[in-house]
Amino acid sequence: MSPEDEMCGAYAAHGPYTPLLVRSEFGQEGCLKLHGLKRFAVAAVVTTALGAAMFVTVPQSYADDHGKCQRQIERAESKLDQAIRKHGERSHQAEQQRRDLNAEREHCWNAYHGWWDGHEKRWHDDHDWDRDHDGDDHH
Repeated sequence: MSPEDEMCGAYAAHGPYTPLLVRSEFGQEGCLKLHGLKRFAVAAVVTTALGAAMFVTVPQSYADDHGKCQRQIERAESKLDQAIRKHGERSHQAEQQRRDLNAEREHCWNAYHGWWDGHEKRWHDDHDWDRDHDGDDHH
């Protein structure tokens, strides 16, 4: 039996740790209990893996949400265009669809600091959807 086993054996029987025999600079021997080292190592590996996974999934999630925002705005623009064709530029229906479109644009602006213009097929980075961008007067 090694000196480490003799001195630290009693500690090893009392828990899930690895004892280590150490000597001080004054020649005294003692047992260093390393029970937390294994847990710390496992926690560090798990934390690193989760952190790496977050950096991979967050951009994809952001892109998916960005695309959803674009589709919601295109749908609202389409409803506005239909209301204008069916009821007229300044009808109650067109005004309601215009409010809905602006609400979708505001939502995207708050989330991404940009808004989609389906007629121009591009993102705008100015909070200016109340201005006429495509020559139609209904935006």
